[in-house]
Amino acid sequence: MLVIDIDGVVANSEPVLVAALEKYTGEKFKPPTPRTYDFRDGFSNLDLKDCLDVIDNTLIQEVNNIEIYYPKETYLALALVQKYFGRVRFLTARHKNVEDSTHAWLKKHFGSLNYELNHVHYNSSDKKDWLLKSSPNIIVEDRLKTVNILSDIGIATYLIEQEWNINRETHKDVYRVTTLLDAVDNILTWV
Repeated sequence: MLVIDIDGVVANSEPVLVAALEKYTGEKFKPPTPRTYDFRDGFSNLDLKDCLDVIDNTLIQEVNNIEIYYPKETYLALALVQKYFGRVRFLTARHKNVEDSTHAWLKKHFGSLNYELNHVHYNSSDKKDWLLKSSPNIIVEDRLKTVNILSDIGIATYLIEQEWNINRETHKDVYRVTTLLDAVDNILTWV
């Protein structure tokens, strides 16, 4: 089974989320160097609960403003996944309360795509637990900590390069790729 993360792989949600967090805090986002995955690191005084509340509300209210990474390549990649795997299995760390807006976004951009949406919470151990129960053998993800944990337990992992994971050390078995299509092309060579 192949599993694909949504935010950072398919959905370019960062610009919309950063704008909402800037509005909420009254600050300009200043990501640290090296860049981290956690938006809170770019603001001087943003606690986890407030950050997650702003993200959830934004994902519900601004979902139609979220773009797709590399649209043509992503459409082709998802069509290939559906063709060769029967359906697309998405995994997201979005809270369950944004499930309706997530489905709406997927339908808006991918129409009749045969997909399954799986929610886990905001940390790598939740993803690891879900993946251990679901037994996928491949995941495409953008979060460095997640791919390192999953590679360590034997799941083939593809890391979509984003500014929060470039030039950072990965597990020896992680495949770095630029787009979802790069990952799918590679996967199809050995499926």
